[in-house]
Amino acid sequence: ESEVPTWHDPQPQGMGPSPRSYHTSTLCGEKVYIFGGYGGQGMRRQNFNDLHVLDIPNNLWVGSVEGSELPEGITFDAKEGGIVCEGTPPCPRGNHSTSLVERKFLLVMGGRDTGRYLDDCHVLDTETFSWTQVRTHANPMAPVRLCSHVAEGLESVPSYKLFCFGGQTGNDKVRTEWSFRNKVDVLDCASMSWLSSPGVVTGTPPPPREDTAWAFDPKAAKLVLFGGWANDWLDDLHMLDVSGIVGPPYAVQALIPNEGPMTGKTEIIIKGLEFTKGKIIVKFTDGRNEETSEKADFVSPTEIKCLSPDWSKYNPGEVDVRVSIGGEGLTVNKIKWNYYVNTKPQKCVAYGPGLFEKGGVWGFPSVFKIQAKDTSGRNRSSGGEAQYWVCKVTSSDGESLDVKILDNADGTYDVSYIPKSSGSVDISVAYDDPVQNGVIPVRGSPWSSSFENPWTKCKMQGTVPKVQLGMQATTLMKRLVLWGGGPGVHVLDGDQLKWETPEVEGTAPEDRVGFTMTTLDNEKMLLFGGQKPPPIPEGDEDPPEVPAADFDDVNVLVCEKGVWKWLPSPDVQGDKPAIKARHSACLIPVGKKVIVFGGVGNDGNRYDDLHVLSAQNPAKMEWLHVPNKVVEVEAPPAEEGGEAATGDDA
Repeated sequence: ESEVPTWHDPQPQGMGPSPRSYHTSTLCGEKVYIFGGYGGQGMRRQNFNDLHVLDIPNNLWVGSVEGSELPEGITFDAKEGGIVCEGTPPCPRGNHSTSLVERKFLLVMGGRDTGRYLDDCHVLDTETFSWTQVRTHANPMAPVRLCSHVAEGLESVPSYKLFCFGGQTGNDKVRTEWSFRNKVDVLDCASMSWLSSPGVVTGTPPPPREDTAWAFDPKAAKLVLFGGWANDWLDDLHMLDVSGIVGPPYAVQALIPNEGPMTGKTEIIIKGLEFTKGKIIVKFTDGRNEETSEKADFVSPTEIKCLSPDWSKYNPGEVDVRVSIGGEGLTVNKIKWNYYVNTKPQKCVAYGPGLFEKGGVWGFPSVFKIQAKDTSGRNRSSGGEAQYWVCKVTSSDGESLDVKILDNADGTYDVSYIPKSSGSVDISVAYDDPVQNGVIPVRGSPWSSSFENPWTKCKMQGTVPKVQLGMQATTLMKRLVLWGGGPGVHVLDGDQLKWETPEVEGTAPEDRVGFTMTTLDNEKMLLFGGQKPPPIPEGDEDPPEVPAADFDDVNVLVCEKGVWKWLPSPDVQGDKPAIKARHSACLIPVGKKVIVFGGVGNDGNRYDDLHVLSAQNPAKMEWLHVPNKVVEVEAPPAEEGGEAATGDDA
């Protein structure tokens, strides 16, 4: 609390670690984690692998006193001291390193015991007190067998990085074969893999050493190293600039789109992580040349919007895009933007049936394709310019038709329109060129295309049946079958376009209207319900009142090998529907089930009932009534201080 730093002994409660040296103390949140070391009580000498945690705000050793809770299943060893964690702990050691990564994991690396140098790595999850692996990646090995090194976990986007320097390394078994190190190794904590040092760290490194110390300056993004031992005490100072690896607390991930014309001004959405408000600078560079976006705006923590700068004075190709926010350094990770030579409309072509002189029939989409080309005449291999294409289609009577343009993102664009009538249409294709500052037509534009009526009047053979009120139709293979409203069955052969009125064996059902006729299979049709044909009034007389429905029977018409016949009335069981007409029916092919819904009864009332007729056996059928089922919705629970909703409210 004093303005002057003052040493004092806090005397924490509980059982702390035994006397030792060569251990590690690591701050995580408001707790200090002490692991391993070499020492003991009195003259004892041993290596440790115990874990002790000091709770700074409460001034106590976690687990050794009441009020310091541990996760379920985790205990404190009151005899030997230390927290007993889940998993397999590292073997006893000293001269190791323990680094905090991802704000909750402690990574223990290397060290030595009385007989060997170590190269293993172990991870402690401080939330669960378990020795574990990070994610699904196996814990890495240390770069070499080493001890007395320094290591520091640094927050970076998108993943933490662990920096390791110096130390003493040697053979697994021969302690006399050892040497000092001065290499920097970098661990990517997302993939748990070591980055290659020669390509990561440049400059002249400090001389090899052990037992050095370093600290991280987050503002300058530098690790500051001082002193150490290399057969003599050292007092030199060195700085390692890690900004190229750690970078600012935000990162770029993708560009949408990821390419644009040399003239710039393409609107880009930069996808990334941890963006904040502030002055945003977006730089485009190919390593030799550099341009800055003239406009960049914060959209959200994961999006920045900017315009691509003009690159026309340089060569086309890929450039790197990096971002700086609020004066922080540029992002470490780079994303690629491709500058292409601008589209030249005079070089572009359009082709396809939608431009043919004879375009086909009207009423259907007519399509063609645009191939964009650059100023050298090469096909463009990317899209993103649909808004620049101006396509117009005008009918012979002067009406402008709707035109749709689809960007295929490969330099081509699919264009479609639908002619509405017979006659010709005029098609023009142009490009709104920002370089030439005008709407320039492509090669060959405009075009004219004519369209014919899609309907063709067929020349029929045979006697066309007379139109009859209430006649119904269904298909049977390649035949159209008509019946009802008058005498006879009428059949149109779809191949020969020939009408026939075949002789039909068996007893025909009574003539009717308002029935349904449903095809059962390649040979059978099923009729149900209906109404007698109403009498035609004479003169000015009002039509007589007749029942709205008269039938509830089922009849089957069959055509077997060219022979037509009415089957005897089937034996129909089950929950038979009421007499009805003007209902609907359809077939479920599996099991030959006919679904009948609604209709009008003989009293004129309308129905909303549903029946299913099992018609697999034409001689014996069965009805099933499907009752209407009302699904009750439970009222939502009442909010605190409120009332439950009533049934009407629900």
